[in-house]
Amino acid sequence: MIPLFFACLPHNSLSRQAEQPSLRYELAVALAEQADGPSVLGWEMSATLDLAYTRTFRDRSIGTLVQFSGVHAAINGQEGPNKLEGLLVEMRAFDRGEVLSILGADAGVGHGGNLEKFDVLWPALVPRVEGEGADLQLLTSWPVGENRDLGRSRLDARGQVLRREGSILSMRWDGEILQSDRIVNRKGTVQAEVQVDQRTDRVVFANWVVERDVQVRWASRPVQRQKLTLSLHYLGEGPPLAVLPAQDLDSMLADAEPPRLADGRLLLHPPMDFSSQVPFLLVPDNGEGGVNPGGE
Repeated sequence: MIPLFFACLPHNSLSRQAEQPSLRYELAVALAEQADGPSVLGWEMSATLDLAYTRTFRDRSIGTLVQFSGVHAAINGQEGPNKLEGLLVEMRAFDRGEVLSILGADAGVGHGGNLEKFDVLWPALVPRVEGEGADLQLLTSWPVGENRDLGRSRLDARGQVLRREGSILSMRWDGEILQSDRIVNRKGTVQAEVQVDQRTDRVVFANWVVERDVQVRWASRPVQRQKLTLSLHYLGEGPPLAVLPAQDLDSMLADAEPPRLADGRLLLHPPMDFSSQVPFLLVPDNGEGGVNPGGE
């Protein structure tokens, strides 16, 4: 069994939690989408991710704060506005890899963020591969957005160890990805290569390629074909994210409370109108062309 879990657990005491350095990653995303006709829309995004431990829940799942910064996004080569800059998400996951929730991800969903389009970010950060040698298995699931209307994606993959170089373990796997709920159907394939430092169980490199068909269910839309490439590179330690420790540990109350930062901010759910914000078709943010996001 090969556990791969990056979570930055507190090293000394929770009282010094806000002083602990974050884990810093470079993220790059490239997405090509095609619906009717030969036209292909391309969306690219790059960002820095800082990850910091927030809390351990009563079921022993781990909370990790993920902060987006230095975000650059472009559609067909033209840079436009984005709402991912400064986005904070608390990812709650088991050490076996299943992602239970992504509190705050709602704010990055839809136009100007497209977080629902590169949702494989979450399993890429916390995969857990079971097995040995040429018989690895990755079976996991994660929410597309925090709102339950968007459902969960599931991945069933098989793979193998490619090589071991010192403490670095390189793996590859292929599998199927599936999501089906009252809003959208998504089905396709995943190919991934991952390198892990076995001394820390930390992902140091990941490259995921996802090809899937997307069909929204609340409006008459063509099936959309997506090809997504997502890569992560571990850069080292970053600045602390100043997460305040929970006031009431090991309690239902503490589990239900959102994390609080040292500047007083709380991580909360923003309101969403899915029919207008999440058409699951890439529409240029400058309003030129594309599909009416209201579904008409």
